[in-house]
Amino acid sequence: MVAPKKRFRLRRAHPVVNGLAGALRALGLSDGDRVGVVGPNCHRYLELYVSLPAAGFVIVPLNQRHTDAELRYALEDSGARVLFTDREIAGLPACVEHVVDADEGHEALLAGADAADFPVDVREDDLAGLFYTGGTTGASKGVMLTHRNLLANALHLQACWVGTAPFDELRAHASSIA
Repeated sequence: MVAPKKRFRLRRAHPVVNGLAGALRALGLSDGDRVGVVGPNCHRYLELYVSLPAAGFVIVPLNQRHTDAELRYALEDSGARVLFTDREIAGLPACVEHVVDADEGHEALLAGADAADFPVDVREDDLAGLFYTGGTTGASKGVMLTHRNLLANALHLQACWVGTAPFDELRAHASSIA
């Protein structure tokens, strides 16, 4: 992924994703714990999207355009223990034990982290992400996706888009909004 002043290559991601895993384990998280993410599309978001499920945690990506009330609902409903965010959210639920600034706090967390190996017992049917719907017909609902679901999504993207004009446009769009 290319973003202003940053280039994120998956082959060089190992220290970053293992550092995030170690930092979150040092905060007391264990397999299956939920981690909320509120922020723009950027390299840090990608780091979290790759790191959290690989480390055995459950990513809870949240819409940065939601109101504080909507975010509080999803955080409480998911039981997120850690929140990476780029904005203040009033009245966080008690389940959120740690709030990490999605910019400097993210970098500081990485800088002070000891790398951790990923668990070897993560199974394809383990929960990898809890994705909240838009709530157009009422309260948002958490959609549970497994590691197998995320892998199927990645393979579908690769099969349908990589090397095509739409994929190049998608890549250009992602870099322009980072």
